[in-house]
Amino acid sequence: MEFECRDKNHLKIFSDGSGFEEKVGTAAVLYVDGQMVPELTLRVEMGDNTTHTTYDAELTGGVLAMCILKTTRTRASNNISIYTDCQSIIKAAEYPKSRSG
Repeated sequence: MEFECRDKNHLKIFSDGSGFEEKVGTAAVLYVDGQMVPELTLRVEMGDNTTHTTYDAELTGGVLAMCILKTTRTRASNNISIYTDCQSIIKAAEYPKSRSG
C-alpha cells in the first residue's frame, strides 16, 4: 500500500480474484490520474468453488487487467502500473520465457 500511495503513474490497474460463500469471482479496475473513482471495472462471476478455484480467479483477473490495458487509449509517454497479488503472474512478468514460432 505504501508504494501504491507514492505511485504517480497516469494509469493504475488492479486485479484480484477470490472465493466467497462457495462462489468464485474476479475483477480488474482502472484508475486514471489518481482519481478516487474507477474509470472502468471488469468483473467475472466464474461459478461455484467445486468447478473453479481462487487460483483460476486470480489468473482470470490478470487476463482482465490485460484486456483493460489493451483497450485503454494510451500515449507512449504514459506510465502504467498493474497491481496483483497473484505470484504466478508476478513471476511470469519477471521471468518471461521465449516462445517458439
